[in-house]
Amino acid sequence: MTTRYQDAIDDKRLDGAARRLLDLLAHPTPISPDDLAIAIVREMFCSCVSDEPDASQGHLASIHTAIAAEVVARAQSFADAGPPAGDDDRRIDIASQDSFPASDPPSWIYAS
Repeated sequence: MTTRYQDAIDDKRLDGAARRLLDLLAHPTPISPDDLAIAIVREMFCSCVSDEPDASQGHLASIHTAIAAEVVARAQSFADAGPPAGDDDRRIDIASQDSFPASDPPSWIYAS
């Protein structure tokens, strides 16, 4: 990648985007992993790697496509490797989010 994107793209962001993709794919969706990755790049990366190049070229820019492909590849690698050590907390957080609002107490209190 060119130095223009040096601060906008790093392993931490790419791994975070890959994990976000895995989280979204954990639920049934009609959207393909590639299309989800394109949306995640728009959501999680600086507009200099997605919106600006896309607008200047009038279509999905090559840098946007390359980052989305890397996100998909990393997500596949993470899925193949299984959950990382210490991943239990993340799974609990996801389960908690999925159960909302069923886990909330009622908004009223019975008084006698």
